[in-house]
Amino acid sequence: MRITRSALLQNLRVFTFAAHALSFKAAADTLCLTPSAVSHRIKDLEADLGIRLFERRTRAVVLTAEAAALLAEIDPLLGALDEAVGRISARARSAASAPCADSESPRPWVRLAGTWKQP
Repeated sequence: MRITRSALLQNLRVFTFAAHALSFKAAADTLCLTPSAVSHRIKDLEADLGIRLFERRTRAVVLTAEAAALLAEIDPLLGALDEAVGRISARARSAASAPCADSESPRPWVRLAGTWKQP
């Protein structure tokens, strides 16, 4: 069974946090997940990609060569994605709070005390 695009993106984000911290617990704390949830997401990602991403040692994890290469590829892409989403969100918030540019437009109707009136 192939993983969905949304789950893949979530798992890649979890992977980047764990890879930077070299700790499933630290990644879990940052992401408000349990270490077990981080471990499961990493296992799902490893299964989907068909590679091992971490060498699991007692109380530590170490990136494999494949994981280091993956991190180098996806880190800038996820950063660019975050920036793009931030720009779009900022534009949407700005447009929603901007006053009406057309002063000739009709005023909206509002409901006051059970009756409809134009302000």
